[in-house]
Amino acid sequence: MVRKRIFIAIDVSEDAKQVIAAHINLLRREFPDLRVNWEKAEKLHLTLKFLGETEIVLLEQLKHRISLDAASVESFCFTITGSGVFPGIRNPKVLWLGIQEHSGSLRKLQRSIDNSCV
Repeated sequence: MVRKRIFIAIDVSEDAKQVIAAHINLLRREFPDLRVNWEKAEKLHLTLKFLGETEIVLLEQLKHRISLDAASVESFCFTITGSGVFPGIRNPKVLWLGIQEHSGSLRKLQRSIDNSCV
């Protein structure tokens, strides 16, 4: 069975990408010795769920369910609340930014996606 490493993410607005890129540039200056592949702003996204290795035959059905989930949620704004790397500072692979969203739309979307992935 063919499997693919999958995560569910949403694109962010151009304004948000600019703010995030500025935050990343601050981190680059603050930690110049980090051996990280810094992504370009156009590739920035908000990861909602990591599925890991997933059977390809399940993806079309999953895409349909998630599209319905996304259509049921209003757009939202968020603020950056922190940052970090994983798995750790000695061997960083991924930079993450903590966010806060007040309307509840993001949490609603995440719950819907969790239910769709069961």
